[in-house]
Amino acid sequence: QQTRHLIFDLSTPAIQELGLQAAIKDWLNEKMPPHGIAAKLVDHTEGAAALLLTEDQAALLFRHTRELLTNVIKHAKADTITVEVQTTANEIHISVQDNGVGFDVADIGGNGKAQGRFGLFSITESMADMGGRLEIDSAPGQGCRAVLRLPVLPSVDWDLTCARLKPTPRCSKPGMPKKPPRSAAIAQSDAAPSCIPARRAMAG
Repeated sequence: QQTRHLIFDLSTPAIQELGLQAAIKDWLNEKMPPHGIAAKLVDHTEGAAALLLTEDQAALLFRHTRELLTNVIKHAKADTITVEVQTTANEIHISVQDNGVGFDVADIGGNGKAQGRFGLFSITESMADMGGRLEIDSAPGQGCRAVLRLPVLPSVDWDLTCARLKPTPRCSKPGMPKKPPRSAAIAQSDAAPSCIPARRAMAG
């Protein structure tokens, strides 16, 4: 419940108006130049199978991407950052890679709070609440690569369902897909979730 409140509090109109990727790109263009960091967004989703993100999922990914980037600004002493977005058959991946000072991954959680590592532990817990995960690859002097991985449903499974979620919470006609079950992978409130088609949610 706390995760869902944070998502709604930190969601941005840019995600709905521009799409997830464009919102990330705008953030990079605004925040990185003042710190002397060269940043780029690489899109691997063109031509990929369409996936469907709920508004909660899009907000979660934007929020945690922003937190990862903020950690780089504060702690990494990096001068280049690359953000990559790609999809598989049932997952979306967002990676943030920098050429900074790096750190010992074993420090995440415990005594790493002063260096911003506690924030990574918090992201890990939040992603797990939504059925996803955070993967970290780093070492002292080696920079850092952080990857957000979140399972989402292919749009073919949601097309008819999403068309009916707002007027009717459950599909009733024979042959129509049932409403996806409540699960950790796709968090749902008691009200039916709004769906964001992948072409819009990840428009660049």
